[in-house]
Amino acid sequence: MKKYVVLDFGGVLAKPTSGNWFVTPEIIRTVKKERVKDLMEAASSYNEIISRPLRTEDEEYEMFYEYYQELFQKINYSVPDTLLKHFAADTTYSSEKCTFYDGIKEELAMLESEYTLLLLSDNWPCGMRILKEGNLIQYFKRIYISSIYGTVKKDGTFFEYPIHDFNIKENEAIFIDDNETLLEVGETYGFQGMLMDRSEKVKTSKYKILKNLKGIERA
Repeated sequence: MKKYVVLDFGGVLAKPTSGNWFVTPEIIRTVKKERVKDLMEAASSYNEIISRPLRTEDEEYEMFYEYYQELFQKINYSVPDTLLKHFAADTTYSSEKCTFYDGIKEELAMLESEYTLLLLSDNWPCGMRILKEGNLIQYFKRIYISSIYGTVKKDGTFFEYPIHDFNIKENEAIFIDDNETLLEVGETYGFQGMLMDRSEKVKTSKYKILKNLKGIERA
């Protein structure tokens, strides 16, 4: 019997407003239009910072300041240091970079009536604040943010925290992510994987494909 639903954040609850978590709407408004594509491409393959241990948003700000220094150097685009700091502050402290999917509160309320909801997210401390500002935090029994734990889902050990905290047995939890590789990792820990495809681009998968969280009940 399934007792728990473990949810990812990006691609399941929310999406990047600009289409890229690292190139925010503020950056797009500020930099030269012809360089936005370069930034998008460089940022998309520059995600190793997700696993850096961070416990506070101030630490997150310092990390993003360093990140944008390297990112703009990578595409040979010179901007003032004050602007790099502005971008780091915007990425850390602003919620504009994130857009929750329509109907997400109704979906979570429906699931909460049947399951214990947990969030397992490769994310930074700002994720907790964004959930609070979006009035979604109350639906989750516990929230696990990767940078706070110093590990990520692909490493596997991240799954051990909710298993230990809630004494989750094999096949008691559904794990929903938009990444098949991470579903495979969760599967090795006894979670039943379901693939979220909000954009409806996935044609086939070995996992149950969901268009929204209501699809769980039909799985």
